[in-house]
Amino acid sequence: MNNEVSIVLDVISTQSYIYLVVNNEIKQLDVYENKNNLSNNLIGYINTILLSHQYTLQSINKIYLVYGPGKFSAMRIATTVAKTLSLLNRSKLYIIDKFDYLNASDGWVVIKSDGTKSFICHYSNNQKDTQPQLVDDSEVKNYINADEIVTYESDNQHNLLRKLNMFQEVDCDFELEYLKKPC
Repeated sequence: MNNEVSIVLDVISTQSYIYLVVNNEIKQLDVYENKNNLSNNLIGYINTILLSHQYTLQSINKIYLVYGPGKFSAMRIATTVAKTLSLLNRSKLYIIDKFDYLNASDGWVVIKSDGTKSFICHYSNNQKDTQPQLVDDSEVKNYINADEIVTYESDNQHNLLRKLNMFQEVDCDFELEYLKKPC
């Protein structure tokens, strides 16, 4: 029986999360500080995880990519790596935006940006009911009612297997959408 080998890339924030999932079981999660060196390290990180379980880059059947909002360069690098691996391996490629990935229930999702800003978005009935926006950290509390659920990025790096079915399968020619335009 051939194993279904999947890589999940959530590498667009200050913490990079790379999961190895084999036959719907998480085999490994590695967390790296994202110190603007992703272009030099991402393939190496993926390869190290795979090799520690006797797999190679060619073993990957599915690639799951969490995209934006987040670090612009990290988004572009992760997208390029995911598309390249998908094309070379004829692997299926799945994507989800970071807000949908983190949303655990109705309420606000807050994603810390660099510096003194955060991306925020509100959900009702598990659907976005506000446009995602970038606000000063000092303003975040002005959006949130005292009785509302707030999901911060650091709170919600679990339940991955349940979330995989939320990703959307795409062709390798998909385009990224940006909240904040690149400089």
